[in-house]
This record gives sequence, C-alpha cells and structure tokens, in this order.
Amino acid sequence: MENIMNTNTPDEAVKNVSKYYPAVYFLCAGLGSLAIGSALKMFGQNQMGSVISKFTMPLIAVGLYKTLKNISPTENTDQTNQKEEQIEKE
Repeated sequence: MENIMNTNTPDEAVKNVSKYYPAVYFLCAGLGSLAIGSALKMFGQNQMGSVISKFTMPLIAVGLYKTLKNISPTENTDQTNQKEEQIEKE
C-alpha cells in the first residue's frame, strides 16, 4: 500500500489521497458536512456550523470530478488500448 502521509509536497499528498479513496467517500463526506453544518446552525452554533459547511462544496466537487473522470471517453479508450496491447503480448 502506498504511504499517503510521507510525501515531499502538499500537492503529492492531495493526489495520493484522491487516488486512494473512491468518489463515493468524497460525495458522502460533502453531504455529511452539509447536514452537520446545517444542524449546528439550527441549534445556535452559527460559527461552528459555518466552518463545517465550508467543506461541503470542495468535497462534492472532488467527488463529482472523480466520478466524471472515470467515465470520460478518452480514459476508456486508453484503457481499451492497453488491454488490447496486453492481449497481443500474450
């Protein structure tokens, strides 16, 4: 398993984390932060609710990006070409 914490730059750490976790985790975390932030605001903890709600859009954006990236036609054709090359080698 790849070590996701010991990296040289923060960009590498973000790339490793986004590769390691599936898109569903990011989408659920985004929706969860929205629900928790809304509940905190409803119970009078406006400042903490605002802080937690700020994570909603970035998490959902990463989840949607990963979902759309997996169904992009260019990536699928690259995978198909690699499979064809492997079959030819065997």
